[in-house]
Amino acid sequence: MSFASAFRLLLMAGLIAGAIVGLVGLVLPSAALVSVPGVVLGALAALTFGRVWPSLVALAVLAMLTVVALLSYGEPWLAAVIMGLVGVGLGLSTRAGLHGIALNIAIFGASAFFAVDAPVGQVGSMAAALSTAMAIVAGGALAILAFLLVARGKTLPPTPVFSWSDTVVHTVTLAVTLSVATAILLTSDRTPVAAWLLVTIIVLSQPVDRVTVRRSAERVVGTLAGAALAGLVILVVTAEWLLIAVALVCLVFAWSYRLSHPPVEQGRGYWVYALIWTPAMVVLAVPQGGSATLDADYARGIFTVIAAIAVVAVTFVVRRVVLLRSTATK
Repeated sequence: MSFASAFRLLLMAGLIAGAIVGLVGLVLPSAALVSVPGVVLGALAALTFGRVWPSLVALAVLAMLTVVALLSYGEPWLAAVIMGLVGVGLGLSTRAGLHGIALNIAIFGASAFFAVDAPVGQVGSMAAALSTAMAIVAGGALAILAFLLVARGKTLPPTPVFSWSDTVVHTVTLAVTLSVATAILLTSDRTPVAAWLLVTIIVLSQPVDRVTVRRSAERVVGTLAGAALAGLVILVVTAEWLLIAVALVCLVFAWSYRLSHPPVEQGRGYWVYALIWTPAMVVLAVPQGGSATLDADYARGIFTVIAAIAVVAVTFVVRRVVLLRSTATK
């Protein structure tokens, strides 16, 4: 796929997703933004499975994980155990060829532990948990139907199945890093920006060690460069609407580059994607500009470095243990 083709495809997908979010907002305005994870996962599930029922199952998993995450508010150690189990599920998904779907469920599930708002009720209550899950399901179901109609049977390339040894290392690495990071964050920093540490761990840890190392190194380089670019944009552009417009442009360009350059998935040229992606994520997370957005920009750089070091270090240790055990049994 060329860059121009990817750009056009993402613009169309963005228009469809935006229309769905707007439709949800017409019914319940407070549920519009909350439905976004469902819309994104619904679109990906439709393009992965090409059928309704498996897509709805993936959506239901995210909804249930969201309910659990919101109900565990104020219980950092319970949240740590849950995220450890999410890491196990994500790791084992490599044996079923479902790593792409599981990755997005893990990302949105991790973010739910740091939610500060819900369509109905206070975060931590059953009302908040159920209303958030319903918003996700509503947006996701509409996205599934819309993208199945648009794609007309076309699906994304299948995710490869990895060996058991690679799966074990990947699974243990995710379980350890996610559970420890969750426990630390939820006892020290409950702001939504803190979720970036968990999300970065999820996207950097890969079933192949060399890809994990390469992605981690390039993610750090690209994110730090992108944070510098984001800081410049924040200082120059002061209007919130213009900041958001710049962020959306960066978002489309980042994904267009990623889709048109397959080696990025193996970590080659990943720094370019991270450089363009970082300003988008910083501004969309804290769009008001000024010192608050600059603080978020700084936090993203710090969290990326911490996540990269943690993932590479734990992967190295776990791989050594697996190799020692396999040698001892021979």
